Amino acid sequence: MNYLILTPDGVGSTILQRLLTMAFYLENRPVQNTHELTDGIELKDGIAIKNYSLKYSQSLSEIQNIVQEQAQTTLVSRLAKYHLDNRKDPVTDCEDFYKFLNTHFEKKIMCVRKNIFEYAMSWSIRNGSGLNNLYDKEDRDIVSKVTEVDEDYFLMKCQQYVKYIEWIEHNFPEVETVSYESMVKESDAVMHQLTGYENTFTKKIGLPLRSLL
Repeated sequence: MNYLILTPDGVGSTILQRLLTMAFYLENRPVQNTHELTDGIELKDGIAIKNYSLKYSQSLSEIQNIVQEQAQTTLVSRLAKYHLDNRKDPVTDCEDFYKFLNTHFEKKIMCVRKNIFEYAMSWSIRNGSGLNNLYDKEDRDIVSKVTEVDEDYFLMKCQQYVKYIEWIEHNFPEVETVSYESMVKESDAVMHQLTGYENTFTKKIGLPLRSLL
């Protein structure tokens, strides 16, 4: 079974991809994480791998061919709406690509935030601080100094999120929904729901996933 992670960005898609990949690896199931499909992938020894240097140089049909030729192993891939927006592919090419993805990836997962206000505010704070992610105390100190956000930017992120939902509804009729909040608070249950494997991290490394996040 192949897994396609759908995202507007900033809703936990990267960590979900990595946790799925880790879970399958720990369960001794062959797995490959391609990360984003539309900004550079290639085949190496029959395995689809990331190649960031390709950027947007590949057509959607070329990407489709690579995915189709991937060896018999579970794929965990991401499709972010903003990449499709940036690529500006012809509408018919996108429609054909979506049809292929719906067939090839048996499990489609829609990443969401339960609270659109928190989603837009998070992005607005990122915009104000200049930091996308926090790695140390210095980063946290920088973010804590953001005392106001750009109202227009906040509204734009709200509108982008709504367009993302509409994009999903129009192009991916059969999806499972996973929220950022559930990934943080109920991570072991989410992994069980998506993979079918129960308590993978507890059995393999002695700690539940929720204690590691």
